[in-house]
Amino acid sequence: MPLTPYIDDRSIAASARDQDTMTKIIEITFREAHHWLTTRGLKLDQVKKEFIHFMRSTRGRHAGEGPSITVPTNPPGEQKTVKPAKSIHYLGIWLDLQQKFNEHIQKTTSKAITATHALRILGNSIRGMHQTHARRIYIRAIQPINTYGLPVFRKSKNGKLLTTLAMTQNKCLRMITGAFHTMNIAAMEIKASIPPIDIWMDYRLKMEALHLATLPRDHPIICHVYPDQRSQPTPASHPHSLPSSNPGVTEQT
Repeated sequence: MPLTPYIDDRSIAASARDQDTMTKIIEITFREAHHWLTTRGLKLDQVKKEFIHFMRSTRGRHAGEGPSITVPTNPPGEQKTVKPAKSIHYLGIWLDLQQKFNEHIQKTTSKAITATHALRILGNSIRGMHQTHARRIYIRAIQPINTYGLPVFRKSKNGKLLTTLAMTQNKCLRMITGAFHTMNIAAMEIKASIPPIDIWMDYRLKMEALHLATLPRDHPIICHVYPDQRSQPTPASHPHSLPSSNPGVTEQT
């Protein structure tokens, strides 16, 4: 049962054979953490308390909300009951009951579309910013928004996520290339020198794995990796590079 702090965010994760036992473990751990902070003159935010039951089967999801937890508050002697939520927000990631990440992708793609509409103000296929610059902005600013939390949701085996991400990228491709809505997607990807979203995500995951493999053994991230996974050899070669930043986009007239 790890107690994971990150700056001003804390998480308590527990697993048990039934929800009642797991809830008791969470309550005891929270009281100990609350007492430790109180004795050092620190307080917890009374509003930012979220609780969720992760479930594998749909049968458990439809069985009801599940037991709530009762935790102490900052005023001495007072307690607060926190009911389980259908999704929680932690470190920019929206976690749902079955970890399908539908809500997370919905929110990230919505932000990416908003940024894309803002990029439209800077230029179009006739006047304004050149298409090469629009491509760079998409790759370095909009694409990271669209795929935020990639290492978390990529292996979720949820095909809807890839479809939603691809639709968002296709809208950006039409804006970059100035193509019609009936234009073939593969042709736009070639013209803008932007790979399909699934290839790009696999490439980013390989680069993340390569970066983790080169970290020193005493690095804080490596200390959280299981011992049997720390001895994995470093990849012999880098993943194949993606297209360069000088695509053959159509020149403005």
